[in-house]
This record gives sequence, C-alpha cells and structure tokens, in this order.
Amino acid sequence: MSDHESRIKDPMSVEAIARGWVVQLENTHAKKIGQPLPIARKHLARKVGVSPGTLENIRRGRLKELRRGAEQKLRAFMVAHLQAEIQRHQHELEIILRGCEDTRGNEIIEAQTYLQKARLSLNALVKIAP
Repeated sequence: MSDHESRIKDPMSVEAIARGWVVQLENTHAKKIGQPLPIARKHLARKVGVSPGTLENIRRGRLKELRRGAEQKLRAFMVAHLQAEIQRHQHELEIILRGCEDTRGNEIIEAQTYLQKARLSLNALVKIAP
C-alpha cells in the first residue's frame, strides 16, 4: 500500500477527514437545493471558496496532499455549517417544547439527538484544528 493510500484510509488523516466533510456537505447541499451532485458541487465550491474540481478530487481521494488553504477554507465552512445546524435544531426544539405538554415525545427526543450530534461534531472539529 502506498503512502497516499494509507493516508486516505487512516481515519485521522487530514485527507480522510476532509473527504468526510466534503461527502457530507455535498450530499446535504444537493438534497437541500434539489439538484444533482455536479451542480450542487459548483454551488458549494463557490460558497467554500475552492474550485469544484478540488471538491471532487477530495471526495474521490485523488489528492496526494490537501493544500493548507483549501483545508482551512473547508474547515471554516464546516464549522459554520455545524453552527447553523445547532441553531436550527435548537430552534426546532424550543418550538416543540413550547407547544407540547409531554416532553417525552419522539419529536423532542429526535431534536435533542440531532442537537447533541451536531454539538459533538463541532467539538471534535474544534479539537482537531491546527
């Protein structure tokens, strides 16, 4: 196995982490705007500040080494994305709690679970920051 292959398969390598972010962001964005992945990738690349080709290469594991600037832009965008998710889920939870006498409902548990997952992801992202 080459050094490049081992970095991509190592779950703690920058390349593997960035690949996970790109897959998650692209899939979420494609679903959100209701467009196929190539179109969503172009929109997302503009928002992140990198080229669509960079996102595609990260997703497919074709980069031998992720450039520092691209990694920083991707990390900053991922932090902003997770913060927005936390705010959205927190807001949903507050609305559910206001309109619900029984705080044990499935919707409340689901909202709390999503909120906790987003917070854990954000904390993990901040901990691995350079």
